[in-house]
Formats: sequence, C-alpha cells, structure tokens
Amino acid sequence: MLTRIATRLVWTVITLAGTAILTFLLVNAVPGDVARMIAGSKASPEVLEQIRSKYHLHDPVLKRLGFHLARLVRGDLAHSFVTDQPVAEAIRGRFPCTAALASLAVFMWMLLAVPLGVFTARYRGSWFDRSILAASTLSLSLPAFWLDVPMIMGTVMFSAVIVSGANLAVDVLYGWIDPRIKCAT
Repeated sequence: MLTRIATRLVWTVITLAGTAILTFLLVNAVPGDVARMIAGSKASPEVLEQIRSKYHLHDPVLKRLGFHLARLVRGDLAHSFVTDQPVAEAIRGRFPCTAALASLAVFMWMLLAVPLGVFTARYRGSWFDRSILAASTLSLSLPAFWLDVPMIMGTVMFSAVIVSGANLAVDVLYGWIDPRIKCAT
C-alpha cells in the first residue's frame, strides 16, 4: 500500500514537472517580443528594457526555465499580467467557489448515476441498459464545452429561478441550495 502511494506521488511530481516544462517551452515558442506583449505596443525602449531584465528575457531559454522551475519549487506562481495580482492570490480567491461547484457537480452526478447503475444492473441486456450505455458513452465522448450550452439552456428553460447579481432575495433564499448563486454575485 505504501509503495503504491509512493509511486503515485512520484508520478504526480513527474507529471507536474513535465507540465510546467512543456507550458514554459510552448509560451516561449510563441513568435514576437514578450516584453512588447507585456508592456504594450506604445511602450518606450526603457520600459521594454526593464521588463526584459526583470523577466530575464536576455538569458537563454534553458536558463530562464531554471529560474521558472526554481520559483515554482519555492511556491512562487508569479504575477498575472491579466488581473495584475499574484497568481496564488487569484487561485486562493476563486478556490472556494470552484470547490463548491465541483462538489455540487459530483453530488448531482451521483444522484443520477447510482439509480441508473442500479436499474441497468437489474435490467441487464434490455433496451433500457443499452440506451443508458449509449447515452453515457456519447456524453463522455463529446467535449465538455459542447454539452455545456445545451445543459445551461435546459436548466434555464426548465427552471423558474433566473440568477441575478442584483436580486438579493434569490441569494438569500436559494444560495444555500445552489452555491453557484453565491459565486455568480
């Protein structure tokens, strides 16, 4: 058991390191001047030089990769150019809503999957079993974003509640039922 856990942890570290290296190399393979993308097209040469020295853009790619991996090992996820805040802070701020949504999704799928599994086991080989198998295979085969829009539309059409950020009554009354309402406001 302990060797299995240790093996999983080793593969987790290898996967995270590989993802970090591959992401870094892909970002650096994009053509163009990174400093100009960060500062904008009308930035002065002095600002561009400051950005290049701050992010070690004059150094070779492998040396920059070393800086990048060293920061990641220390837990420094850098600074977001989009939100202008530390990435770790952005993740921390969004994690509670993400965890609530993920937990709700797992709970809702379990409410659907367990009864369907029991019925398909009970009526093995029947048209019901085959149709559930076909529907589940189709839903797993399609990309998630293809299913998102029909599911959202179905929820809106069959639901009497329209979530509005300005509607405090909905937040108070339904917020404890559906965490997405609190996260959306």
